[in-house]
Amino acid sequence: MAYRKRTYAPRKTRRTRQVSMLDDPLFMGIVVFMVVLFGLGWEYRFLLILGSFALVGIYVSVVLYRQYLADQRLLLAGITEIDLMSGVDFERRMALHFKMNGYKVQTTPATKDYGADLVLVKDEVGTVAQLKRYSSKLDQDAVRQAVAAKAKYGAVRAMVITNNYFYPAAIELARVNQVELWDRERLIEELYRSATRVGVSAK
Repeated sequence: MAYRKRTYAPRKTRRTRQVSMLDDPLFMGIVVFMVVLFGLGWEYRFLLILGSFALVGIYVSVVLYRQYLADQRLLLAGITEIDLMSGVDFERRMALHFKMNGYKVQTTPATKDYGADLVLVKDEVGTVAQLKRYSSKLDQDAVRQAVAAKAKYGAVRAMVITNNYFYPAAIELARVNQVELWDRERLIEELYRSATRVGVSAK
């Protein structure tokens, strides 16, 4: 996956399609098969119970494997793919990034997160991260949110990560409050380091 530095141009966000279990052919096939088993009658109850456990186990295994593949694809996403992501996918992408770099990661609620999208812990040091996948520069508000989150979650460090850049006033406010900023260039560098660590091509 390439991690090239590019001139930024706003793009439309590509939203992740929410898929219901009813849209899953495997799930529906299991439901139909279980209905057939029930139709055999209680004289086949041993077969019914055994088959039910086996089918549930198979389904859970397949779901977990699908999630693993999805995470691997997301982990390989570079800055170009991030520009097209939804905010939720950007949070997932960065959560995977920090996990790969040895952090314990806790996501916060979609609402009332008090300015933190991720709570990170490494070497017993807590960090709150505010993530902004924006098509424009960030002002002081993102830094204020990170400062508030640092106090709310009792963290030692605070950071703001964006695929864009920061206005000078935001940079100065972050300096005064010791908030670490990852702008587009820093994000590309961090993604590059992680990519080379796991052997991904970084041309």
